[in-house]
Amino acid sequence: MLFRSDKQTWFDKMKDLAEELGYSREVKEYKANPDAYKGHVGDISTVLRVTLTGRCQTPDLYEIMQVLGKEEILKRI
Repeated sequence: MLFRSDKQTWFDKMKDLAEELGYSREVKEYKANPDAYKGHVGDISTVLRVTLTGRCQTPDLYEIMQVLGKEEILKRI
């Protein structure tokens, strides 16, 4: 589950989600072949960041999610 993961596992799950939605798992991969993808994992993270915080730039998204907790995250989504 996304809410009870260590940081690396969480980011791997973000990459899995990006791939499922047609985005590149890696920025480098996207830059090498942008026509093959809708965007990259960073774009997915940005949408989640704005949804949860209302801001484009924040401290570490994983840490923010840990502080907010599952219930607050689900409310905001």
